[in-house]
Amino acid sequence: MNKATEAKRWDHNTLIRFIPRFNELKEQARGGVPACLDLDPTSDSPIWTLHNELRDALAEGGWLGSWDDKVISPLAFACYEDPGKIDELCGRDIAAIIHYHMLKNMVCEGHFGAMVFSGQIERMLERVRKLGTSSMDS
Repeated sequence: MNKATEAKRWDHNTLIRFIPRFNELKEQARGGVPACLDLDPTSDSPIWTLHNELRDALAEGGWLGSWDDKVISPLAFACYEDPGKIDELCGRDIAAIIHYHMLKNMVCEGHFGAMVFSGQIERMLERVRKLGTSSMDS
């Protein structure tokens, strides 16, 4: 979707290290740990700590390029409606969609939390694991 003129190699470990932490957060939420359910982005709840660390990892890895909202927004919605579509995404689109979900929270409070607890973010990170160290455009 969002192709660069030259494919960039990436270190997938920077992102997949978050998978166990998202799993743990979901388990805590299922167990009724109230701090996990705090959707206020100004709080220091576990979800926002994880949000900020993931955002920083995306930025430090150089994966936050420009993307077209007219492309990414429908793609994110299509992946929500049919999680199998995630298996068709390239690394660049995964990074753009995760970033989209982070930014969407500014206009729709609770959006990022909903994407975490629905499993969308974790599925995308699992796709990153499958892609391995291939180019972002694979």
